[in-house]
Amino acid sequence: MLKVLFVCTGNSCRSPMAAALFQKMAKNQGLDVEVKSCGTATLSGLSASKPAIEVLRREGIDISGHKAVPVNPPLLDWADVILVMEERHRQQIVEDYPQVEKKVFLLTEFANQGKKDIIDPIGKPPEVYEGLVLDLKFYLKEIVRRLKDEDKYRK
Repeated sequence: MLKVLFVCTGNSCRSPMAAALFQKMAKNQGLDVEVKSCGTATLSGLSASKPAIEVLRREGIDISGHKAVPVNPPLLDWADVILVMEERHRQQIVEDYPQVEKKVFLLTEFANQGKKDIIDPIGKPPEVYEGLVLDLKFYLKEIVRRLKDEDKYRK
């Protein structure tokens, strides 16, 4: 089983959205994964943002029970792969926890789509969240395809 950790800043939009979408996509493709998310600058227990909940509800995914979790050593140790939304997240994690450097990747880079930050939608209109879902689905589909090619992650 592959353990994947998604990381953003507040753990209220991007990382819980990416984690939930990836979980659904991986399961549909028969991949054996466990998925969690966290934030580099969040308070424990914060809910997902309302627009994030709404946009994923239209995808048939319910993240209304999500509670934010700060980045922490046990979570980083748990993960086989750590996918961050921005280069600054990667830099911060590697600086604070150098032992995990080899398993921290920019999400777009792990999807073989170059080094691009996934822009934070917090405080922006609902259309930005809808665009974020489309972007995440594109990158996550590439990641699922990559993992499917590696037999060890199939159920």
